[in-house]
Amino acid sequence: MGFFKNLFGGQGDKSPREPTPNGVLKAIKFAKPESKLVLDDAQAICYISQENVAYMLRLNETPDWDFDLRTLYSAYHFYNNQCSGAKGAMMFLDVAKADDAEVLRGIFKYRSAKNPLAIMYVGIIWVPFMECCLQINIEAVEQGTTGVREALVSDLMMAKGTFEMEESFEPAVKVESVEEMFKLIGEKPLKVIPSDDDQWDEKFPNHPLSLVRKHLRTVTQTLQLEPSMHALTPFRIA
Repeated sequence: MGFFKNLFGGQGDKSPREPTPNGVLKAIKFAKPESKLVLDDAQAICYISQENVAYMLRLNETPDWDFDLRTLYSAYHFYNNQCSGAKGAMMFLDVAKADDAEVLRGIFKYRSAKNPLAIMYVGIIWVPFMECCLQINIEAVEQGTTGVREALVSDLMMAKGTFEMEESFEPAVKVESVEEMFKLIGEKPLKVIPSDDDQWDEKFPNHPLSLVRKHLRTVTQTLQLEPSMHALTPFRIA
């Protein structure tokens, strides 16, 4: 990426001590369960934990946002629309501080590309500067039997009399094969549902949503940027 020539040294400076995108990413520290490095290229690195949580780090160019982190409502509309366009659902978005830097955090859910019955949960931390933007994805996907959290929460809420059955006015659809059923499921947009609430995380600590939510907090609290990043300018628009 050309912008690194300006960030961390001129093109003619061949000193091995000059940071590179890969070196900057590897110098970023945060608490995570025992993990192994599974992707190590010039612009991105990824770790996988024993809990099957992925931590993907990228160093991107300056954001093309038409907002900055002083206007959370604009960020909310931007990412809610983007997520909805991908038939996913935005579950959470806020502005926080990590290692004295402004960060935008969000949690999103999408259907797994490999199995439309499985949900992939994605937590993202953006650390935007005028010179670049650090992005940390924290991802986990349902494995094995799917929909267990949703079913058990529905049972618990019905037992308490707090569950409201959503009425559907969509006509019944006849399918000719399992493949056609999966295709229809994959095309149906996701939405936030009662079992997504964080009040259920304690009952389902190993569910991918619970893990993503927990580690999003942990990464925010323990993040240590590469030292030269502290000299960068927080992202602002006019």
